[in-house]
Amino acid sequence: MKPALVTNDKDGHASTILAGIANATRVVIHTAFLKSSGLTLLQPSLLKALQSGADVRVIAGLDFCLTEPKALWAIYEWMSSHPKGKLMLASQDKATFHPKLYYWESNGTAKALIGSANLTGGGFRDNLELSVVGEVDPSSTFFSELQDYLQRVESSARVRPATPISLSQYERRHAIFSKSRKEAEKQAKSEASELFELDEKKLSRYIEEYRDDKVEKKDGEKKRQNYKQAKKLLDSMVSGEVKTKKQFLETYEKLVGSKGRPSLWHSGGLFRSKKAVARKHGAFIELVKAVRERLKEAPDIVFDVGLEHARKIEGLGLNVLTEIMNTYAPDRFAVLNQNPVGSLMHLGFEGFGTLNKLAFSGLKYAKFNSLIQELARLCKFHDLSQVDHFLNYVYWKYAKLEKAPTIG
Repeated sequence: MKPALVTNDKDGHASTILAGIANATRVVIHTAFLKSSGLTLLQPSLLKALQSGADVRVIAGLDFCLTEPKALWAIYEWMSSHPKGKLMLASQDKATFHPKLYYWESNGTAKALIGSANLTGGGFRDNLELSVVGEVDPSSTFFSELQDYLQRVESSARVRPATPISLSQYERRHAIFSKSRKEAEKQAKSEASELFELDEKKLSRYIEEYRDDKVEKKDGEKKRQNYKQAKKLLDSMVSGEVKTKKQFLETYEKLVGSKGRPSLWHSGGLFRSKKAVARKHGAFIELVKAVRERLKEAPDIVFDVGLEHARKIEGLGLNVLTEIMNTYAPDRFAVLNQNPVGSLMHLGFEGFGTLNKLAFSGLKYAKFNSLIQELARLCKFHDLSQVDHFLNYVYWKYAKLEKAPTIG
């Protein structure tokens, strides 16, 4: 018999092993985990082999307390009723006992099934498993190596014959681990239920629509040119070309726009507070300087430094601060406002709470920024500015009707 692959299609593992051991004179099973669900499937053939006087040896692993005591007691009782039956336990150790070996001899031939399937219902029937089964030539090197392996495992210090005492001790240990595991799983499920998962199908559809939209493509190209111009205006403020409040207001209005006049920055509604910002135009210029001097530093640091200045300027929120950061380094800093945040929530991400500058932090911005960076990578956008453009597209077309975060 040439080696053949065994999967769980049509109960492949169960049927192969059951047919093999039913009339065997020798059976050896090494399994990392043993459960009643698997033992029930194996029971008819295993009992038949025992009753016919076969030498049956089973070694079950106890690592992680995943092997079921109920299954161990059942197979122990079967073995105890037959002189050639033997159940052994591989106690927990630094190295995990992890083999999945099924070996049998009958009618002068030896066969082995070795692979991924534990002696469990999942391993034999439900899981996606893969093993190899084939005859083992007694004159082959493989046969000698296999027999040597079987002998070494059985004689190792961690493997001991099962006894009522060892089974009882393991049963108590299993109960403790099982209780702790259930509590941990309950806690994990509770925490996991609060997580948000990206709706990849929705994202893929939106990206395809966005890339096919000629109007958006043209607008995106215009945005890139606008931000180059915006950078020149910010530089002119820092260089001292803008000195008076009137000069500042004229320059700032180009960035934020006004009623009837388009803005260089993509965010909308910034013009509403331009007069308030202009009253502190000196503080605004210091803000731009502070950001420009720290462009190579981490996003949270740049944000916190800028935020310290922004909090001194009435009417200037996180939107304007991150527009400045994005204007100077579109590959490193994302624009933060209700549009991209609302779109992220629409796509399945968690929200960021209020966007009030008094309640936000650099660490929270860094979390937002990392999401935008991941989207840039996932969507193969050239920088974070394009992600912002895409998320604005999603916001106005799909996410606007959903609850949006508040801006302050």
